[in-house]
Amino acid sequence: MTLESLFDLQDKLESHINTYWNFWSIVVLGICGWFFGREHPISNYSWAVSFGLVVFFMGNLSVLLPATKLAVAVCDEIRIQSGKTPFASEKLGLALSRPGMKHRLLATVLLHVTVDVVLIVLLWCQACHRP
Repeated sequence: MTLESLFDLQDKLESHINTYWNFWSIVVLGICGWFFGREHPISNYSWAVSFGLVVFFMGNLSVLLPATKLAVAVCDEIRIQSGKTPFASEKLGLALSRPGMKHRLLATVLLHVTVDVVLIVLLWCQACHRP
C-alpha cells in the first residue's frame, strides 16, 4: 500500500473509532444525567436499564477493539513506510517516524470497562436500595 492509501485508511478507521466512542459517551452521559438528575433515580427500571447497558457496552467494545487494533497496525505501517521515504520536510519525517500511543488498546479497554462497571454497579446499588 502507498502512504497515501494508508493515510486514507487511517482517517476512515479513526472516524469510525470516534463514532463508536461518541455513541458510548452519549449513552454514559445520558444514563448519568437520568440517574443523578432525578429526585428518585431509576429504581423501578434499574435492572432492565443495567441489562440493556451491559448488552450495549459489550456490543460497543466488540466493534471498538478490532477497529482500534487495525488503526494501531496501520499507524505502525505508516511509521515503517515513512522511514523509507525521503521527505522535503524534516519535521514531517520525524512526526511520522514516532510510534503512536504505546498502550492505546489497553487504555481503550481500561477506560471503557472501568466506566461501564462503575455505572452498572451504581444502577444495581440503586435497585437494591429502593426508597
